Amino acid sequence: MKNIKLCLLAAIASFGFSAAANAWDADYTGKILSLDVYDGTPRVMVFLDGVQPTMPACKSNYAYALTSQPTYQTIASVLLAAKMADKSVRVYGTKDADGYCKIGYISLN
Repeated sequence: MKNIKLCLLAAIASFGFSAAANAWDADYTGKILSLDVYDGTPRVMVFLDGVQPTMPACKSNYAYALTSQPTYQTIASVLLAAKMADKSVRVYGTKDADGYCKIGYISLN
């Protein structure tokens, strides 16, 4: 268990930047309802409990991370760990050109 906590801490620290230092279009906190993998444009999508059907800043009720993002593996790992541990996460995102929220930063609560 101690190794899992250390791995999660290292994963979160590997983002290397502060959420406060960036301008985010979306900032949502909640437990993960589902994680979906989509191969049309390879990505993982996260749906959070308590998030309205349409996020105010974005046109959907999910946020996503593309497999081409440098931090994709870390994002996917932290989201999966949070889901398995039934922990809340805080997701910060930016609205893409199509109005959907792309994950830029996550925090495991």
